[in-house]
Amino acid sequence: MDEPGGCAHPNGKTRYAASLRFLKNPLSLAFRRIALPVIGVALLVALSGCDLLGGEEEGDSAVTTGVYVANQGNFSDGNGSVSVYDPQEETVDHPAVSDLSSIVQSITVTDERLYVMANTGPFVDAYTLEDLSQIGQATDLSGPRYMAVVSDNKAYVTNYTFGQPSTVSVLDLTSMEVTKTIDVNGSAGTRRRMR
Repeated sequence: MDEPGGCAHPNGKTRYAASLRFLKNPLSLAFRRIALPVIGVALLVALSGCDLLGGEEEGDSAVTTGVYVANQGNFSDGNGSVSVYDPQEETVDHPAVSDLSSIVQSITVTDERLYVMANTGPFVDAYTLEDLSQIGQATDLSGPRYMAVVSDNKAYVTNYTFGQPSTVSVLDLTSMEVTKTIDVNGSAGTRRRMR
């Protein structure tokens, strides 16, 4: 037989839900009435000294001067480009980088440079952020897709060409030379069925 606040268990015994026991326990009621408000006030006092949103007195606040947008272009035309949106002026410089003779797969922006992965080129172009002048090009790649910069002079570039095994190229960002190519096993450009 079921007791109030309980539920029947297959073995015939009554089990109480933990939340109901918590509500009926006099110590838990005292805890909720006293301890929770004390904890709330303590958190309020602790966080009141923190400037979570940043104040106006900070001299080193981040200001976005440009948002870089990769425009893939038409697949067969090789007319990919990069645009720059200035949120302060609400203007768009389009195209800021063009004449790539390839589609743009992705871009990577660092503190000083813009890297453009020209997938069908296949190459990676490097530009200065100051005036978007080209300062280098890596050409020993096969279908560059994405780049991860890991230090001032080293990056990893993923490569994928349909029907070919995928690779990861280690790129020296100073010389824009591929220093190593790593094969990615099991990626021959065909779909594999999950088992």
